[in-house]
Amino acid sequence: MAKNINLNFVIFAMISCIIVVSVSSTTHIVGDSLGWSMPNYIGYFEDWSKNKTFAVGDILDLAIKI
Repeated sequence: MAKNINLNFVIFAMISCIIVVSVSSTTHIVGDSLGWSMPNYIGYFEDWSKNKTFAVGDILDLAIKI
């Protein structure tokens, strides 16, 4: 009985961690309104990334403008 309770707790903890990671991901559109195109300023993307906080699981969307 005690082993069953411990196993249930471990399974619950693992599922909780997976849910937290998947819910906490953020989608970043690279370059914001400019998108993934050639900027006039060479340091544009570096400046863009300075005020962003990236984490494992985040998505970088390369909104390519043709």
